[in-house]
Amino acid sequence: MIHLDKISISNARRFGKDVEIKFGKGATILLATNGIGKTTVFEAIELALTGQFKRLGYPPIALIRDMETELDVRLDFNNNHF
Repeated sequence: MIHLDKISISNARRFGKDVEIKFGKGATILLATNGIGKTTVFEAIELALTGQFKRLGYPPIALIRDMETELDVRLDFNNNHF
């Protein structure tokens, strides 16, 4: 079964450059206080998989960090695809 190993995010809302979040093989729970970036992680995954945001529309200006001009998202899967 294919699963997400890691997400790399740069310049998305509260995330600076080259932030990596690693996922285990089982269920992953993102637990943090409000405003830390849980929703940003899910929106970045949606953008990487579909090329769009249902909630934010296009272009995804609302997801890009203040004072930055671009957003980078990379999903690494256990089958060496990204």
